[in-house]
Amino acid sequence: MFKFSDLYTMKLYVKTLIGRNGWLGLENLRSMNLLMYLPFIVLGILVSLPVFENVCQRLLKISPKYQILLDACLLALLAISVAFVLANGFNVFIYEQF
Repeated sequence: MFKFSDLYTMKLYVKTLIGRNGWLGLENLRSMNLLMYLPFIVLGILVSLPVFENVCQRLLKISPKYQILLDACLLALLAISVAFVLANGFNVFIYEQF
């Protein structure tokens, strides 16, 4: 909120966040570095749907051995998430704007 010099610039920024600004202009998804995270956003939406839970339950009904595979997938997801947080956590110029 304090980054913007006027309300028009803030309006463009918010419109870009929700995909209403188009692909042209100073503020777009590429300049906000959101395209890099698009696969993770889509994957997060897919995993949060009840379809994923139903598939997991069906696999567990087939064989309890799939529980180990599901646990390994969740641990791998945790490790990837922690790696992303640690990779982007230290920024020397984090307070440069203030």
